[in-house]
Amino acid sequence: MKHILKKRKKTIAILYHYVPNEITNKYFSKEQSLVDNQTDEIVHYMRKLFLHEGYKVQIIKVSPDDLSQLKRLKANFVFNLVDSKAMEIQIAKILKRLHIPHSGTDLDGIKASNNKIKSKKLFEKFQLPTPQYTIIKLHDRLTKSMLPSKYPVIVKPAFEHCSIGITNASIAQNWKQLRQL
Repeated sequence: MKHILKKRKKTIAILYHYVPNEITNKYFSKEQSLVDNQTDEIVHYMRKLFLHEGYKVQIIKVSPDDLSQLKRLKANFVFNLVDSKAMEIQIAKILKRLHIPHSGTDLDGIKASNNKIKSKKLFEKFQLPTPQYTIIKLHDRLTKSMLPSKYPVIVKPAFEHCSIGITNASIAQNWKQLRQL
């Protein structure tokens, strides 16, 4: 009698973060909080989707001051929804050490994307198209000669995560608007 080996189901872990209100109010903007509050809905939807496709699903929720839930991680793949600057580098280091494939970028990619100056230099090194830029430090006196190009110009923080700190108010259409930013 032939034995038919049952194929083990692969497990996908959905990893996401929770930022308690006392931390949210201290470190995150209202807009960032609204996005984070929708994460539970996204996790629920993705869980249903993966289960429907025949995967086992492990849900792991972490917070900035407690990554201990990662000890439970037993998956073939991690769908990483953590986008908190405070946690994403720590999580990338852990996932690298565990050798578990995951969505999102690796540790080097995160470090580069959280440093706009480093990103620009990489774009230039590999001859990728990128708008001209000027680095203006907080103590610098703003002058028209610092402008990298014609208007409009976008002012963004050099060491912030993704697009945090960039809004419609970050766009200057003229010198007067730029000085007000």
